[in-house]
Amino acid sequence: MKIVPREFIIEAWERQCALAEAPTRVLMQRFMTEQPAVGIYLTVCDERLGDEAGRSQLIPLASAAWEAMTRTRGQRIKKVPPKIVEQADEANLRML
Repeated sequence: MKIVPREFIIEAWERQCALAEAPTRVLMQRFMTEQPAVGIYLTVCDERLGDEAGRSQLIPLASAAWEAMTRTRGQRIKKVPPKIVEQADEANLRML
């Protein structure tokens, strides 16, 4: 397993923050296409938070991490299977 350099994450986040609306949508769509289970899970989390969270940064933060991990690997990362997302969600709920 390769360690994702801190600077890759900072660069990905800063790049996303600097994007205009249309390129941001394209990037988010690419993230959702390449990591659909994670994207759907985060979308549901956002919906659960509703108005209390304001404008959530869950998906942009996840896509910045995804972009940095992809850059570190030098190619697309494997899709996270829905079962793994479910197991992670269950583990998080147990910790609450």
